[in-house]
Amino acid sequence: MKIIVVGAVQSTAVAIEQMCLHGVVPTAIITLPKQRQSLHSDYVDLSEIAALHGINLLEEANVNTQDCIDQVAALSPDYIFVIGWSRLVKEQFRNLAHKGVLGYHPTLLPKMRGRAALSWTILLDVQHTGGTLFWIDQGVDSGDIAVQRSFDMDGTEYLADLYARQMETLSLMIKDLIGSLKAGKIPAEPQEHQAATYLALRRPSDGLIDWACDAEEIHRTIRAVSKPYPGAFSYLDGAILRIWRARVVHYPEWHALTGQIFLYDNHRPIVRCGNFTALLLEEYDLEQVTHAESKPVKMTGQKRLSARP
Repeated sequence: MKIIVVGAVQSTAVAIEQMCLHGVVPTAIITLPKQRQSLHSDYVDLSEIAALHGINLLEEANVNTQDCIDQVAALSPDYIFVIGWSRLVKEQFRNLAHKGVLGYHPTLLPKMRGRAALSWTILLDVQHTGGTLFWIDQGVDSGDIAVQRSFDMDGTEYLADLYARQMETLSLMIKDLIGSLKAGKIPAEPQEHQAATYLALRRPSDGLIDWACDAEEIHRTIRAVSKPYPGAFSYLDGAILRIWRARVVHYPEWHALTGQIFLYDNHRPIVRCGNFTALLLEEYDLEQVTHAESKPVKMTGQKRLSARP
């Protein structure tokens, strides 16, 4: 069974490790050149795992180029796994796999097809989610389901927590699928397309905090784009305040302007949010504007955070 894996993130590494663990070492890995790693917030250098298992490593920014297609055709793969890759793979590339191309999506397809699925899972306060390995077709996350596993969420997860749960789930799904493929079975269950929902693209700038929103909503935004993603942010005296962890707190006796730091708890700032709610900032970074005349920004006093520099 000849397999090629395409990807450049943690889920790619998890899939490769599970394949090797269960007796199927990929023939080759196609990954991003290191100078293009900014395409993924969670980029992982796969050269070490390739060297460890003796896997051929190809660096390509776009698998749909003729050069890449020629290299893959020469390897004559049975299956291609596309896991952790930001670009669509076109028909000519998909046709290189004799038995099919598989993808991974961190939702329970057909629900939540599209981009930024992990962030949207938290933003939408999804209580029951999971992962799907599916056969890639000409659509977007629309192919037949090969393996699917689910788990529950309690509504307190940060992005890193959800990421870890998804990696555990992906490990189990790869194990299940490799077992089926080695037994000569090719699982494929059509999706219920009429039940499909879709997710719009998100960008780092979408992490800008509107302090007029309720503290619970702001807290969800912080959790949804926390590490390893770029983070939710605001501005303080021209510097960028990037918030990684926070907690909703209640101070009804305090009157303050929206976005104002009105109190400190053990040196941690408390900010007034919309609807008379409040948020305690537990972990954050202040990124100073790089000008020679700039003075260090300190988180002291009752300053006001803003949506503009």
